[in-house]
Amino acid sequence: MNIVQFDLCLIREHCSSMNVKAPKTRRPHGELKPLIISMAEEIVEGEGLSGLNARRLALGADCSVGTLYNLFGHLDGIVRAVNLSSIAILGQSLKKALDAAEDDTEQRLIAMADTYFDFAMQHPHRWETMFRFRSEADKDETMERAQEQLFLILRSAVGGKLEDNILRAMWASVHGVAELSMNRHLTGVLSGTERHYARLIVMAGLRGIEVLKNEGQI
Repeated sequence: MNIVQFDLCLIREHCSSMNVKAPKTRRPHGELKPLIISMAEEIVEGEGLSGLNARRLALGADCSVGTLYNLFGHLDGIVRAVNLSSIAILGQSLKKALDAAEDDTEQRLIAMADTYFDFAMQHPHRWETMFRFRSEADKDETMERAQEQLFLILRSAVGGKLEDNILRAMWASVHGVAELSMNRHLTGVLSGTERHYARLIVMAGLRGIEVLKNEGQI
């Protein structure tokens, strides 16, 4: 025990004997920031963005709201941190699926579509926060780079066989199926078969691209 720790012990014993609350030992900012992010992730995962507020986080982290804003600038900064973590989780899942897929463009894209669809179904609140949250803060280059990394994983799945604009259009369609399925707006579809529609987009897209190429339209 060093001198500082010894002095703190004496203060606590003295305060206890006088029925006075001892001063709190504040966490260093280096420990406080990951704690707050972890708490925010747990809230978003379980309740969605609506359950997230500065007072709740500050209370859970045993710090002031002012300290929280000093660390993140504003609540948007915390949501961005949660979204970066969500992107990292999704990216790891996509890479794992890609590594396990057959060496065939269609099968690799189907594996990516399945993984993307499953992430939306298994983490609906995270997924919703990633794509529906609109920050009022300045543009975040870190977030843009993280999102671009996801696209690079997708690009690596096709090995240069598809142009970026075609790949983005195809993936936007898969995204639409995931969102409609998550919100149960994909009508006329048996429950549990929604993922098949994401696969159909991939298969039909690849065949359609070949037809358009042969006709000289792309």
